[in-house]
Amino acid sequence: MRQYRQLKNIQQPERILVLCEGESEIIYLNGYKSEDTNRRRLSRLEIEIYQLTNYSPLGLVSEAKKKIKEAKKDKMPYKSVWVVFDKDAQMNIPQAIQEAQTYSPSIEVAF
Repeated sequence: MRQYRQLKNIQQPERILVLCEGESEIIYLNGYKSEDTNRRRLSRLEIEIYQLTNYSPLGLVSEAKKKIKEAKKDKMPYKSVWVVFDKDAQMNIPQAIQEAQTYSPSIEVAF
């Protein structure tokens, strides 16, 4: 019978969640991840990028909260969570920012 070593010191990559409003944000972020200079820096990270259709800034924050709870429940929490949206003609931006910042853990906002 073979005995296998238990690998206790293997670190899981840190998870980052990014929720985007539109396709242009996805293209930009995927391009950023794939650049040679960034690939090495980001190699220890597991970056999940999702595009949500027809979501307002408040909808993105709400969806981020749901995903944070699911990740905690699965015992695979995110190191950081971001919502990314265009600032043009959006309603409720101040309310979305306030809701994101007061949630624990804090949800970062990028325009």
